[in-house]
Amino acid sequence: MAHRPRRSTVSEKRTIGQSFQAALTDDPWSRAIIKATDSKRAPPKLKHVKALVSLSFRRDVPVNDIAQQLTTTAETSKSWIVVLKTLVVVHKMLRNASSPFCQAIATETTALGVDRFHDSKQPFGPEMTQIIHAYGAYLSFHLGLLRKHGFTPIHAGATGKCEFLTGKPSPKTSAFIQDMQGSQDALFEVIRSIAPAADSAASAKRAERDELLQDLIVQDMLKLVVNDGLRLFSIVNDAMIAMLATFFTTMPKLECAAHLELYEKFTQHCLSLDDLVDLAKRFALVGPDVPELSQAPLSIIDKLRSRVSNYGTSIANPGLSSPAIDLSADSAA
Repeated sequence: MAHRPRRSTVSEKRTIGQSFQAALTDDPWSRAIIKATDSKRAPPKLKHVKALVSLSFRRDVPVNDIAQQLTTTAETSKSWIVVLKTLVVVHKMLRNASSPFCQAIATETTALGVDRFHDSKQPFGPEMTQIIHAYGAYLSFHLGLLRKHGFTPIHAGATGKCEFLTGKPSPKTSAFIQDMQGSQDALFEVIRSIAPAADSAASAKRAERDELLQDLIVQDMLKLVVNDGLRLFSIVNDAMIAMLATFFTTMPKLECAAHLELYEKFTQHCLSLDDLVDLAKRFALVGPDVPELSQAPLSIIDKLRSRVSNYGTSIANPGLSSPAIDLSADSAA
C-alpha cells in the first residue's frame, strides 16, 4: 500500500501567508526579509541575506525601512524559528552591511525586543526561548556599541578602527577594552543558554543540549558567535600585548593594578573561548587548526600578579571569576 504523503507543518516550509506576503510586496528588501525569516526550520538562505547586504549599500534603498522590518519581525513573531532566523539575519547584517544600515538599526531600537518572547507550543520552544533571550541581549549590546562608538568591532570593516588599541595604554583604551569584554560576557551568556553549568545536575542536560545543537539554525547562530569570539579575542589580545610593553617598565602602580584586572578577565575569556571552540569543532563549525588560545596568556599571569603585589596593591578580585561552562562531550558518547 502506498504511503500517504506526510503533511508539512509550519516549521517545515514557508506558510501560505508568508508566500502571499512575499508575492505582494514591491520592495525587494521586504521580499528578501520575508523569505529569509520564514517558518521553514532551516537557516536563512544565503541568497536572501546577500541581497539584503547588497541593498544596504544602495543610495536609493531606505535602510531605515530594512531596520524597522527586521526589528518588527523579531518583536512580533510568536515562533522561535522566525525569531531566531531574524536575529541571525540581523547578526549577519551587523557583520557585513553598510554603515548607514548599522546606524539605522542602532537608532531604530535600543534593544531587539525579544526579552519577553516565549514559545511553549513548538518543539524545543522553552529551550529556544532561553537561547533567544541571551542572543537578543548579545546583539543589543552591539547596538549599544554602535550608538556609543559609531561602530561595532564585529563588523568586517572595523579592523582599522581598533588600531588605536595597539598604542600606549590610556584611559580611552582601557574604557574600550572594558566595552569589548562586556561584549564577550554577553557572548558567553549565549553559550550558557545552550550549555549547562558544570555542576552535578549538568550531565542530565547534555543529551538535550547536543540535540539542540543538531538544529541547523542553532548551528548557523553558533558559527557566527564563534567567529565573533575569535574576532573579539584578536582585538583584546592586541591591546593586552600593547599593555605588556609598559607594564613591567614605566606603568605607574595604580595603572598596573587596573590593567591586571583587565588581564585577569582576558584570561578567563580565553579559557571560555577555548571551550567554545572545542564545542564548535565537534560539529565541524570551525576548522581543526584553531589553536588553544589560553595557554600563552595564562603563562605570564603570575608574573603580572607578582609585579602588582610588589607595588603593595591588593589584587584580590573575586568578581572576575565567571561560572564554568561544561562543554565537554558526553562521557557516554
